[in-house]
Amino acid sequence: MHKVCELYYNACQKYGIIPTYNDYIAGFYFDFGKTRYIFRGTHTPLNDVSSGSISGNKYCTNRLLNEAGLPVPNADAVSKQEPEQSLEALSKLSFPLVIKPTWDTACGTDVTCNIKDTQTLNKLLDAAFEKHDCMSVEEYQPGLRSYRVLVLYNKVIGVVERIPAHVIGDGEHSIAQLIEIKNIEREKFKSILPLGKIRLMPETEIIFKELGIEGPDYVPKLNERIPIRYICNSTFGGSIIGLDLKKICPENAEILCKAAKVLNLKMAGFDFICTDISIPYNQSKGYIIEANASPDISIHENVVEGVPTPVSQTLIKTFIKKHFFAYCLYRMNHGILSVFIRLIIFLLLAALGYTYYVMA
Repeated sequence: MHKVCELYYNACQKYGIIPTYNDYIAGFYFDFGKTRYIFRGTHTPLNDVSSGSISGNKYCTNRLLNEAGLPVPNADAVSKQEPEQSLEALSKLSFPLVIKPTWDTACGTDVTCNIKDTQTLNKLLDAAFEKHDCMSVEEYQPGLRSYRVLVLYNKVIGVVERIPAHVIGDGEHSIAQLIEIKNIEREKFKSILPLGKIRLMPETEIIFKELGIEGPDYVPKLNERIPIRYICNSTFGGSIIGLDLKKICPENAEILCKAAKVLNLKMAGFDFICTDISIPYNQSKGYIIEANASPDISIHENVVEGVPTPVSQTLIKTFIKKHFFAYCLYRMNHGILSVFIRLIIFLLLAALGYTYYVMA
């Protein structure tokens, strides 16, 4: 079973729900009354297909949030079919820039940041068009910290900070050797977290050029921090720190909840960059980068560093609250409640006119 699906499955069991697992759907389902809830991989039954599709389009997401007055980077999209016309629109954007596939990718795949000139931009776009039909181009925001904020029904239920791939020098090993050592350590946690290897990528060349480093054979000094990537995705070598929910200030939580409403997402994982999550975005700098309608919740629950947050349990509890009487009947029918509790529920439901359903 997918590790995210397994978290939801275990949360169901914690509250006395016995899910039905099916290999052919790569997930499970449970029934409350006449409603069936199906979980598949990272997908939950919360968001509709159209809203999920829109959030999967990075340019559409950027435009909708911008029209709603929410903080997003200036952005445009470049089409493989009409590159010259599209490139004209990019003249309104200011360097440095970041490029990313507009749709059908996640986890930082084929993203390159801190592009500083037109020549480099065109070269990277030509390479990208060999794989993708459309690329989003945004103004890059350097020096900001990156967070994943999980919103459920207009409330923030999870926050993690995401640190881009890097190595710390020991005065003995080269960058390449330090990467190899760190990748061995990361391998230990792959079963519970979406951790990919640290790899040298095109944007690594940009970083090394900025730092005056000739290449991966350079031996960093003791405690010298060498960034490898600008993107912070754990699948490309980034690390995760779980944060207490009190860390995010009300103002930042409010705009992310509003973003979920604009995109019609009951549950969403937002990539949010800012000076500090505890400082209001309008008092410093802050931007909503992307939205994910089927977020990987393992980064909130299975943290190696920081505070874990049981977001799967929070989600399952929303179904219980929504179908409280059906949940009570479910537990009675599955013989989980004690006779005493069954009697109390029977009397309560009987008083409310639900006797038929209790006796049925």
